[in-house]
Amino acid sequence: MGVESKVPGDLEGSYREALYRVEALEGPFILRVDVPSPELKALLGLHQAPCAAYVTAYNHEGRLAPQKENQKRQQELEADLNPWVLFPGAGEDPGGKWPPEPSFLVLGIPLEKARELGAKYRQNAILWVDADGVPKLELLR
Repeated sequence: MGVESKVPGDLEGSYREALYRVEALEGPFILRVDVPSPELKALLGLHQAPCAAYVTAYNHEGRLAPQKENQKRQQELEADLNPWVLFPGAGEDPGGKWPPEPSFLVLGIPLEKARELGAKYRQNAILWVDADGVPKLELLR
């Protein structure tokens, strides 16, 4: 029997429905949970990266936080992501209830390190992608 998540079902559903924009040098593209992304798979191949994570430090524990606090936490996250290859982006609510959350696509970061950083910044979840190019929702709480 697995451990039950502390993430409310409606919030988990919002994460699953969100659009995760990536601003790659080769052109922008959108990631969706459990939907294959040929653009991401190509980007992984181009950078010879076996995996990637999509992370943010905004709105910890699924609660709206003040903009200054979010910006400070995001800058700290960016510093923690050195030396991995990063592409900026934003998680977007297709219903428009939540403002876009600046995020990073991080190439080559191991899953455990991505989970550790997500937990450090008190996130409920991250996206994880292995070489198949299919983003999976990884719940952290």
